[in-house]
Amino acid sequence: MARAVAEDLEGSLGVGVEVVVFHGEEELPVRRRLAEKKLAQGWDVLILGHGAQFAESVVAELHRAFVGATGEFRVGPVVPEFESLFAELAARTAPPEQAEMSQRIDRLVRDESLAISLCAPQALYAVNKHVNFTPRPRSSSPRRAWTRCTGRVADARGRTREP
Repeated sequence: MARAVAEDLEGSLGVGVEVVVFHGEEELPVRRRLAEKKLAQGWDVLILGHGAQFAESVVAELHRAFVGATGEFRVGPVVPEFESLFAELAARTAPPEQAEMSQRIDRLVRDESLAISLCAPQALYAVNKHVNFTPRPRSSSPRRAWTRCTGRVADARGRTREP
């Protein structure tokens, strides 16, 4: 992925690009130093593989991690507008209100280029064979953004139902 982005930057901007990749055992200490804000920012573009574990609100997890004041991977300045919207999201309990706030935060992050999210379809997985991952841009819900159920769906106990 990093090499493909580097080639695009070299080709479109005509600049030299150096790619440094951390694998396996060397990745954890780098992530730790980044989260502790002890890693010198000697890069212009950081590509970091990170997935959402909290499926109910990707915004609450990913955008906070990369843009929020408490974000472990934030490398830029604190963005007051993001903090205000995020505080409003945290105060919402109704799913439709959370979805609306998530979309507002998504727009801010996208429009201000605070972070660019890439998807690695090979890293996606499902718990049954009836889920087909199909990307749908500009959605803040991972269920709406990446999954489409086909046929019957099995729950955690193995019971099936129509999607």
